[in-house]
Amino acid sequence: AARLMICYTGISIVAMLTLAWVILYAVDGMVFFRNDKCLASSNRAMPVKIRGIADWQCVKWGQLHHIVHEPTPGEEPYQAHCSTTFHAFGRTPLPGGKAPERRAQLVRCPAQCQSLGLGTLVVGCDVYDARSAVCSAAVQMGLLQPNQGGVVKVVGREARASRYYGRCNRNTILSTESAPIQTNTSSTSNIRQEWAFYFQDAPGREADDMLTLHGWHKVEGEVPANEPWRRFSADVSWVLGGGTLKRREVQLGPLTGDDEVEPEIQLNFCHGDKPQPENVCP
Repeated sequence: AARLMICYTGISIVAMLTLAWVILYAVDGMVFFRNDKCLASSNRAMPVKIRGIADWQCVKWGQLHHIVHEPTPGEEPYQAHCSTTFHAFGRTPLPGGKAPERRAQLVRCPAQCQSLGLGTLVVGCDVYDARSAVCSAAVQMGLLQPNQGGVVKVVGREARASRYYGRCNRNTILSTESAPIQTNTSSTSNIRQEWAFYFQDAPGREADDMLTLHGWHKVEGEVPANEPWRRFSADVSWVLGGGTLKRREVQLGPLTGDDEVEPEIQLNFCHGDKPQPENVCP
């Protein structure tokens, strides 16, 4: 009886130690649930931010996501003339600077531009050189009827790598594939216009701004117990403004205090308990 009692006691002690070890292991692995900066969520979709776009996108795994460029809330449309170019109102720096802001801008175009023969310089087709008359380009893309004014949404983008823009003849607007290079009046050196623009709302242009989260995988390395998302990276592809399709592995965020430069693209695993721009997914 004594031996049996000792046996039962030993088994009980081992069972209790095993249970305690399991509990400690589980707690250690789930510490992030106590992180008030990273609440638990289903993560069926991930908050994604692309540099140059102010808004976070809520992107579902394995599905094509259409990136919508929105204007600044409350911003009044720019009052354009028939010959107004993107350089007149677009948030673009001098040639050689950083790329133009990706936020959309509203432009109010006047009427009778075609009847008056104004704003005839249009360089490009679908994507336009920044020197083009924006309102005439909007007519060519079918967003405005000839000689009828209205408000259009314009989005800036980097120039095409080749600096070549094709031409087309649509809706009474004939564009050109090239235009004279502007000359700096203070010197004899030429200035090459580096930027371009397009109309995201034009019919058939949905594929110009797309993003896909193809999947994720675990990466090697030690990470803090309350930041388990750093063990994973996502396979992401995206295109902006009908430009070059990009695809790369992106480590799950949020960013740390050591990140001094905003990355080209970031994914935020966490959903904090305070309202933040990236808290856009369930």
